[in-house]
Amino acid sequence: MDKYTTAPVVHLPTKPTCSGFSFLELLIVLVISSIVYASGIPAAWSWILDTRQRTASNTLFTHLQMARNSSITRQVNVVLCQSDGGRICSGRNSWQYGWIVFTDPNDNEQFDPSETLLTVQQPLGDQVQIQFGGRNGGRYVRYTPLGRGWPNATFTFCDRRGSVSARAIVLSLSGRPRMDGVSASGKPLHCDNPPDND
Repeated sequence: MDKYTTAPVVHLPTKPTCSGFSFLELLIVLVISSIVYASGIPAAWSWILDTRQRTASNTLFTHLQMARNSSITRQVNVVLCQSDGGRICSGRNSWQYGWIVFTDPNDNEQFDPSETLLTVQQPLGDQVQIQFGGRNGGRYVRYTPLGRGWPNATFTFCDRRGSVSARAIVLSLSGRPRMDGVSASGKPLHCDNPPDND
């Protein structure tokens, strides 16, 4: 090897540098995440409550329409009443605990063994309160073979948000139910003791 020849250069692997978050960067990420999370919770919770109310009102609306159609096609009185156990009318006006629909040829507004039970609705839970105010104390809705309903009244759906977010199903004397934001008399909806469960 002569004096002008250079030795080959050997490159040794460099030591990897540690990259990560500094305390300040971590703190900024946590603050931003907290703000995004906190701003999303109310919107998500409102969506959940709206969905519960919508589900409850759609279920009852469907059964009211079914009761009316059954009275017309069967040519017999049909009753929809609040029922805790799914076999008898309880006489209560808190409908979130369930209801039954049955034919009522003897017009006594009670389900008798000789009558036909058309459907049973199990309790919907206690997150949505369903109150029915009518001349009969909110215990039942009766449909005649002409499809007329009695009483003309309002089902009010309430949750923990109170009257401001209440929904309604209004029954007209023609028997047709309709979704509304006011009572049958056109007054604002009112929630007594709205549920506070999650």
